[in-house]
Amino acid sequence: MPLLSEDELKRFCRGGSTGDWSDRATALLNQQRRNWAQLRESYAALTQVRMRPLRLCAAGVYVQHNPGRFASAIARPDPPPGVTRPCALCEPNRPTEQLGLAYHDFILLANPAPIFSEHLTVVHKEHRPQSLSQCVGSLLRLARDLSSGYTVLYNGPGAGASCPEHLHLQACRRGSLPIERTEATNWRLLPAANGASTTVERSIELGRPAIRLSGSDDEALSAATRTLLKCVSAEAEPMVNAVCRYEPSARGWSMVVFPRSRHRPSCFFAETDARMLISPGVIDMAGVVIVPRLEDYERLDDQALAAVFREVSIDAEDFDRLCDRLTEAGQR
Repeated sequence: MPLLSEDELKRFCRGGSTGDWSDRATALLNQQRRNWAQLRESYAALTQVRMRPLRLCAAGVYVQHNPGRFASAIARPDPPPGVTRPCALCEPNRPTEQLGLAYHDFILLANPAPIFSEHLTVVHKEHRPQSLSQCVGSLLRLARDLSSGYTVLYNGPGAGASCPEHLHLQACRRGSLPIERTEATNWRLLPAANGASTTVERSIELGRPAIRLSGSDDEALSAATRTLLKCVSAEAEPMVNAVCRYEPSARGWSMVVFPRSRHRPSCFFAETDARMLISPGVIDMAGVVIVPRLEDYERLDDQALAAVFREVSIDAEDFDRLCDRLTEAGQR
């Protein structure tokens, strides 16, 4: 397993200290940028991306033109029937220059197709399917350990995960996502759904349905997350995206979960000039919408994006029913 040595890591850590996981992650990215040509080229291309704001909702949304994400935007989340593809996240299939940091049952890696100036992929050491219910405890721990510098992300199968057959998370620099800056007015309490140490809220005026779970007890928050997932769908792994950050001086963890109805909007499949290559994952749902083609970047407006969010999210009636189920579950 190609891991970055502690001596090499210290060379890229501020002051040579490797005690903080945020510093370790940043040092990994700095080392990989210097020594992995593909990543260096990806970050050089990232300096040329364009971004502009939309006024879809009070929290704000940005559109990013990022040609480096073209392959991800059009990738099939599952191989065609009867076709077996090698897992891109399993160690034998990763680039030889890609080194990582061991973190409990996971490996921290530099994302080879970054969306932000600091973008990590966090891969489970074993080949096992994507499942938030199975990894929520690890997600919360990672968010806590990276809290001084990063926000942790999750893409569910059918909801943006490019490799749903292999459990993985992502992390990006704190403050990169508009959803992190939502005001209290964007959320409404579901009082009966709240536990002794967990707060449950529903979104309002965000332009897409979301549930926010917060609290300082990781076991209680893990249980609340699993309850939410069961309320979203009785399937083993519902279609959701999640954004999680930890505030040690405030209320602890805050996790925003976006319930999904489909992966891609109808405009993705259009065969006319109406086609736009928009393939929403967690980063898009969190307020940075990635478009690899310049023509899509230039013509995407509030109305078109609102239609995309409506198509890939559960509708208003289903969201109300989900909140009712959460309330009922909290009363048991």
